[in-house]
Amino acid sequence: MKISVITSTYREYETGELQRAIASVQTQTLKDWELIIIGDNTPCGNAIRALLEEIGDKRIVFENQLVRAGISSPGTIPKIKGVELSAGELVAFLDADNTYFPDHLDNCVKAFQSDPTLDLVYGNTKIIFNFQFASFKHFLSFTWHKPDWSAKRAKLFQRSNFLDMSEPVFTKKAYNDSGGLSPAYRASDWRLWLKMLKCGHNNFKHLNHNGITYYTSSLQHHLSRYHHPS
Repeated sequence: MKISVITSTYREYETGELQRAIASVQTQTLKDWELIIIGDNTPCGNAIRALLEEIGDKRIVFENQLVRAGISSPGTIPKIKGVELSAGELVAFLDADNTYFPDHLDNCVKAFQSDPTLDLVYGNTKIIFNFQFASFKHFLSFTWHKPDWSAKRAKLFQRSNFLDMSEPVFTKKAYNDSGGLSPAYRASDWRLWLKMLKCGHNNFKHLNHNGITYYTSSLQHHLSRYHHPS
């Protein structure tokens, strides 16, 4: 089963984050993947093309949008374009400032192969929090162990989201049947998962492994338990 990994980017090449994200896909133990990088009218387009030419991995493609989607729903329109270009039966979003653990995609594919009725799987997240205190930079890391999926969890999920955009791997059928991402909402990822549930693609599963590393300078997103997906 091929996984199409979709990455949207604006200026992450300049910080080295995009290079780090690409490397984390290349080091996957699973080899049957494609990485589709969509630039949000990034000014780094030529540099990214040169980087990919140097890497020489035909599984990685890049397309730069002619018009920037902006920050109202960050990265959503480029991700929609990425899904349109994808060839995989399974899809995953990897934000350009995050990374995968090496066995993440392999573990996800094995779960779908063991249970073809699954619609979406997700793992745990390692969070690396970097912050400035006085003149010193500090780093704090911890693993967010995600809850197992259940009927009760599905109800709680209506008012409390715990799935970041980069965490789940899901079937393209579930994505298409739900209507896909919508740029009308800032929390477009949560809206997508809720639409999957609403249209009957509700067989979610937690895999107890570390899936992604999430790098952040603010813990507000993770410490906020209840919010509305808008």
